[in-house]
Amino acid sequence: MEKIHIGRTIALVAFVITVVLVIIDGFFLHYGSPFDGYGLASTYVLPPIGCIASVISVKKTGSKLDVALIFMNALAFFSIFLYMFLGTIFMGI
Repeated sequence: MEKIHIGRTIALVAFVITVVLVIIDGFFLHYGSPFDGYGLASTYVLPPIGCIASVISVKKTGSKLDVALIFMNALAFFSIFLYMFLGTIFMGI
């Protein structure tokens, strides 16, 4: 039971850190900052780790919470592509 708790915690922390880094990168860091782009780069690294941890947990429990964590981490992973797609549609080329 302890390993399931660790997997859920890893998945939740990966999602939260990704969201926080994207918000900091989008609203507080400006072009030329040494940390500019780390929030967007985190969308490629952290959500797959969270998805893997959630898949391991869902195989053991079948819980809807784990399925929700998979969905949230997948959404965080594809958020950069949604951001670019919608930005192109609304702002033009």
